[in-house]
Amino acid sequence: MATINDWDFQSKQVDPNMDSHDFVSSQSLVFCTIPPLTGTGGDEDLDGNISDVTKWVPIGLVENASLQQRRQVNELFEIGSKKMFQIPGRTFRRASLARVVFDGDSLLNAASGGVDAEGVNLGEAGDGVAADANSKFYINLASSYFDTPKNIGLVIRDQEEEFYGALALKHCFIESHQMSMAAQQTVVMENISMTVSEFVPIVVTVNNETGALG
Repeated sequence: MATINDWDFQSKQVDPNMDSHDFVSSQSLVFCTIPPLTGTGGDEDLDGNISDVTKWVPIGLVENASLQQRRQVNELFEIGSKKMFQIPGRTFRRASLARVVFDGDSLLNAASGGVDAEGVNLGEAGDGVAADANSKFYINLASSYFDTPKNIGLVIRDQEEEFYGALALKHCFIESHQMSMAAQQTVVMENISMTVSEFVPIVVTVNNETGALG
C-alpha cells in the first residue's frame, strides 16, 4: 500500500497501484430481477434466490438508474459545552430505473419479475395490473399485484471484465411510475422509483476456467 512518502505529483499518480484504464462504467454493469424460489409466497420464498446470482434475470434497455442512501444523524448539545453529541439513526434507501418502451415487457413488468400464463396473482378481480396473464404491458400501480415486494439485483464488472461486486436491493416497493412522451422525441420513456428495505452485498464466486459467475 502506498504511503505519503511515495507521493510524487510530478511523475506519479496519487495511487501508483491504480490501473489508469480499468474503471467501472455503465456498460459493464447490469440490473436484474431476482425471482422468488418457487412463487409460493412468504419472505423465505421471496428471498430464496438472493444469494444465487445465476438465477438473476437481466433487465434490458435500462437508460438511467440511481441508488440513494440517507442516514439520520441526531445532533445534540449540552448546556455548558460547545462540544456536540452525534447519535446515528435510521437509514432510508431509494432506487430508480428508466428505460425506453419497446416491443417487450414494460418496465413495471420487468422490474417486478412478471408472471407467465401459468402464473397466479395478477391482482385481485377488478384491479388487475395488466389486461391478462399474456400481456407485456403492466400499467396499474394500484393493483394488489404490487402489494408484494420485489427484489432487484445489480452485478458489476470492470473494463477488463473482472468481477467487481454485486448488490441485492431487498424488498423493493414501487412507489411511483411515469411515462413521458413528446412530439420531438422518437422514443417513449418509462421510469419508476422504489423504496428499498436493505442494500445487501452479495458474495459471488467466479469460475476461473469459464469466467461464469456462480
